[in-house]
Amino acid sequence: MAGAFIVDISVGAMHTLALSSTGNVYAFGDKPGVGASFSTYHTPVQVNLNGFAASAIAAGSEHSLFIINGTVVSNTLLETIF
Repeated sequence: MAGAFIVDISVGAMHTLALSSTGNVYAFGDKPGVGASFSTYHTPVQVNLNGFAASAIAAGSEHSLFIINGTVVSNTLLETIF
């Protein structure tokens, strides 16, 4: 995250998302759905957005949402959309 800073944070029921000034998203907590992994992360892990940058984030009870290129994308659809 060198040269970047956190511009937004969204807190879900069991996980938290952080959006960096460069459009990278970081997740931590219980089952944040980072790619295909559903583990507990105590330190932030970068969400694989397949090279795209997010402009907004939202953490829900069991899901994460991102706005990428003006489109709302869920963490469960990342692998199928891109």
